[in-house]
Amino acid sequence: MQHFGYLGESCWRAGENIAWDTAGLANVRWIFSAWMQSAGHRENILGAYAQIGIGLQLGGLEGDPNAHVWVEEFGNHDC
Repeated sequence: MQHFGYLGESCWRAGENIAWDTAGLANVRWIFSAWMQSAGHRENILGAYAQIGIGLQLGGLEGDPNAHVWVEEFGNHDC
């Protein structure tokens, strides 16, 4: 977020959702459902953000080669 100028600028607002699974049981539908059942994550998803970035990283979480890490980054210019 900082690399792309969202942090440190007074006019930008940013949010982030992160989830991970190391057992290989969760899929994107399960993760999204879990986010929607969490007040803070749901607020980010339904918030007044103009921009979103979504990513999935496979493997490499704390030495677990089977990890899946989902990330949503939200941004909005408020000025």
